[in-house]
Amino acid sequence: NNDILHEIFTWLRPHVLHDDPTPEEEERRKDARQDLLSMALVCKTFSEHALDALWRELDDLLPVMQLFTESHDLEGDGITVGGLAGGLAGGQDVSHFNHLISEHEWTRFRHYARRVRIIRSSGFGTFEASMLLHLGRRNIGKALFPFTPTLEDVKLEFCGETWSGTENIESPAIARKVRDYAVQLCLSTVCSNVPELRLLTITGLGRISSLAPLLPCAHLEELHVQDAVLGPRSLRTLASIDSLHELDMSFELTDYEFSSCSGLTNLRSLSLSGPMYQIPTILDMVSSTHVRTVRIADPSNKATYKECTECVQVASKFPLLDEFFLVADNGFSFSESLDGPHFVNTSVPLTELIRPLLRHRSLRTLSISRWQPGGFGFSDADVETLATAWPGIVTLMLAVNRAEAVPSLNALVVLARSCPALRTLELPSITIASAEQLRPPDPPPPLSRRVSSRGRVTPTPLYENDQTL
Repeated sequence: NNDILHEIFTWLRPHVLHDDPTPEEEERRKDARQDLLSMALVCKTFSEHALDALWRELDDLLPVMQLFTESHDLEGDGITVGGLAGGLAGGQDVSHFNHLISEHEWTRFRHYARRVRIIRSSGFGTFEASMLLHLGRRNIGKALFPFTPTLEDVKLEFCGETWSGTENIESPAIARKVRDYAVQLCLSTVCSNVPELRLLTITGLGRISSLAPLLPCAHLEELHVQDAVLGPRSLRTLASIDSLHELDMSFELTDYEFSSCSGLTNLRSLSLSGPMYQIPTILDMVSSTHVRTVRIADPSNKATYKECTECVQVASKFPLLDEFFLVADNGFSFSESLDGPHFVNTSVPLTELIRPLLRHRSLRTLSISRWQPGGFGFSDADVETLATAWPGIVTLMLAVNRAEAVPSLNALVVLARSCPALRTLELPSITIASAEQLRPPDPPPPLSRRVSSRGRVTPTPLYENDQTL
């Protein structure tokens, strides 16, 4: 009975691995796959059910890629240079490889692809992206994995902008257009095949004219984009992806003028890495009232105090803000004057930088990492201000260079009394006036026990002159 066999092989599926599996778990999963393969070779009746269980979940695209190679690397996990794999690895145009995929290989691919339900990590590199582009064309736009309800983790990695013929002044512009077309086509191919996509990671995106290929992914919840150069059109498309819950992006905006746009209405976590003066543009774009975590970083080492203050001010607009992180150093700070720019080496109060956040009584995590000439002034009164504003704070990390004004040991007492949930603390510095402040208080004198005439035990001072009970 097919139903009984289906139920039996369902229980024989390999266990799903966690993010950091142990060697024992990996070995058990490998053994389970080997058992299914052995059962598939027993008889034709077992074969269909065993193959369904074996191909239902893939850890990556390697088994799929191996379907298009005439020979396999039996010793390792890679694909030997031969057939389509060798041609694509050689850097030739993917459109030249129609003749390298035989009808037998194409039939074999469709035979197994229809069994795939989940691909844990696609890991699209240069080879995989080129392969899928070609397969998408050959399949006339139809889904390559027709019964795949979701790809849990798709990773796209693009190379940089390259061109040949540098003597032609138009070559760089043409190369950018060709690359943009290739990136758009690759995104369209992937997103159209996995409309239930939940998490997407794109590395090396570079300059792209539009993010419209992402729109078919109506269930996209997490988007991680690295090294993106965004224009107004891309930014408007990004704002329209209202399904996003988490956005992690390292970016740079083009020099075009950006008109105001709003969106990302369901965002809960926002991580931005880029020029500090451009980050408020992205923050202004987010109209979600559910944002709880904001991470801001400027790796350029040029973020000014004014730019940081503006970012903190804009980030404070989120009413449910629970965690705030700022990483922005400035090795050189200049001020404009009639005589031109000159070096500034004056301290600024730390509380002025984070003052917009003081109204968020529910703040649980605050992490500020910044070095700038002159340092930050931070006194006992400032510590008391923070403790009063955030009584439930759990993590307070102020990794800044100090100025003349620094808190004393009394600041720790204030934090201990006002913030009972505090678990992690980092302050710029602590002033210790004398070694006496570090000496622990004297313990109370021991008490002796005296039995009264009525049989009661009453504590009495051990020393006659001590009246303390």
